[in-house]
Amino acid sequence: MSKYDEYLKCKCCQDILSSEYGQVIKNIIDDDETYITESMKIDLFLYLARHDGISDMMQYWDDFFDHPKGKDLSEKTYLLKGRIIDNSIYNKKLGRVSSLTGFMRSLKTALSKITVPISDFDDEAFTEIFFIEPEDISNTSSQLFIDYANDTGILNFKIQQHPMWTFEGLDDEDVYKGIKKIKDLPCILGLPGPFRTSSDYNKIPRITFSFFVPKYIIVRKPTSFDAGYMPVWCGGGKAKAHKECQSDYTEFLFEEYIHEPVLYKNITSQLIKI
Repeated sequence: MSKYDEYLKCKCCQDILSSEYGQVIKNIIDDDETYITESMKIDLFLYLARHDGISDMMQYWDDFFDHPKGKDLSEKTYLLKGRIIDNSIYNKKLGRVSSLTGFMRSLKTALSKITVPISDFDDEAFTEIFFIEPEDISNTSSQLFIDYANDTGILNFKIQQHPMWTFEGLDDEDVYKGIKKIKDLPCILGLPGPFRTSSDYNKIPRITFSFFVPKYIIVRKPTSFDAGYMPVWCGGGKAKAHKECQSDYTEFLFEEYIHEPVLYKNITSQLIKI
């Protein structure tokens, strides 16, 4: 019996527990209360009890974790509260897998703050010029995107506005070393699909790149609160592969991290289409 059972009797919680998102509540209950405290969990359960039964559940969860709205990530009540990683992390290249749509949206936001005319910005042309195929990694030495970021003056802009999920490869200097197919990364990392479940996880166009985290950014282990309404996340500090690739990548239990976003100038590789 859980000390939270009384809070889970509300219709909202019962509906979630009986759905494919039930794992979300289980993750929260099981999360280390050194970081996601009992009072924080109760805050969420009381909030869920106030759901009107009509509004979009995913957005309702997102609104809770966005508190206080409009504040910087460092001031959020519930995000980025996990265990802090030691300083050795700053000597390692980490990897990031981003949706193509999300990356392009953030890039347009950065460009809109300078003199680049967004009306002339062509997503398809940009993709063809700056995103390379995985098989071309060893054939391309120049960093085309970093040159572009330097020329346009966005090197010191954040690459996104929300918390950045990243992973540590098996080699400190090469995040991708040993991976048979870089296109398998969404499966190896257990990334979510359009509805944050495992369904259609491979239908989202994505890119990947490596980078260094600057020392002024605190790197942490993600918590159930960072994962939010995403049942594919599991505790333990390592990414869990989807069942389709578990047998091929049993050794690839990548350490996963979360932190405030880095800058474009911190990218160390090409932008690779996956």
